[in-house]
Amino acid sequence: MVMKLVVPEEMAGWRADRALCTLAAHLNRRSAKLLFKARQVRLNGRIAGSSTKVEAKSLFELPAPESEEVAALLEKKRAPRLATPHGRQLLRLYEDDDLLVINKPAEVPVERGSDGSTRRDTLEDALVRTYQKGGVPAFYFVHRLDMETSGCLLIAKTPSARDVLIQNFAERKIRKQYLALASGEILWENQVVKRPIASIKAFSGALKKSVVLEEGSGSGKESETRFAVIRRYRGYTLLRAEPRTGRTHQIRVHLTSLGHPLAYDPLYGRRTPIRFQEFDSRTAETEAGEKVVLNRLPLHAWKISLSHPLSGRELAFEAPLPRDLKDFFKILKKFRNIGGAEQYKDG
Repeated sequence: MVMKLVVPEEMAGWRADRALCTLAAHLNRRSAKLLFKARQVRLNGRIAGSSTKVEAKSLFELPAPESEEVAALLEKKRAPRLATPHGRQLLRLYEDDDLLVINKPAEVPVERGSDGSTRRDTLEDALVRTYQKGGVPAFYFVHRLDMETSGCLLIAKTPSARDVLIQNFAERKIRKQYLALASGEILWENQVVKRPIASIKAFSGALKKSVVLEEGSGSGKESETRFAVIRRYRGYTLLRAEPRTGRTHQIRVHLTSLGHPLAYDPLYGRRTPIRFQEFDSRTAETEAGEKVVLNRLPLHAWKISLSHPLSGRELAFEAPLPRDLKDFFKILKKFRNIGGAEQYKDG
């Protein structure tokens, strides 16, 4: 259910949050702020920020007061705080009694090692502190993200939701889209990679590494990733990646098999951090030039769409691009831009 509101001429130039509160009688400034923060408000078809200036006859679109989206948003606001021990809050994209969707930060592992140990705090630890009571688990991971990958992560809160989501992943009913920054200027526009993947032990067995095998070889596990170019820079290409299967490091190794590994990937590509002097030679041998501008996988779980595991309602979520990648894209746009229309917009 969607509510549509037209901005009258006398509100031209107002902030979007002020205009929306005036037009929607059921909203106060706090509730409007929640809707904007949850990216539930569109202005002329695009996700709007609370400080966006509106024009006469602009069209607001937002969930109706009685909609499930608004109910879930209010429930999320009442939910207990989810944070790392250092106070870093973990953003909930959605939550109800059966399902939790987190915007996972980079550098936070999803779960502990097989022996229960870890050298850093994990998302599992944060969830245990928040949800687990009396030693009974109240969450179940139904898929994984690499430690250095940010973005949408689905978590089931009940065994029944877990079972349905696992089955839906197996049947490829859940669609995932990633943003991936690859090295090199890719010439093609779209590419489908169906080469199977096998896992091996790397670095004296301490780490798993995946290898891509020849299509039709009869070995490895069936794998499929669909790539589409979003924007090219000198020396880099921003891609949309849609994995149709869920193999270990699938996007990373499929890109490597195409000759375009991620711009930074110590396991399959470049191992040294990217510094600012590589973009502005005038800063060579200066403190500014030595600044590291990328030292994690430029891979972000951007969007995910699925049917709710219990109600069957269609859901779609989008994780905002984290600050470190936003800053790096600004550098690319300034120093490596090769023109063309901007196809990726974060909000």
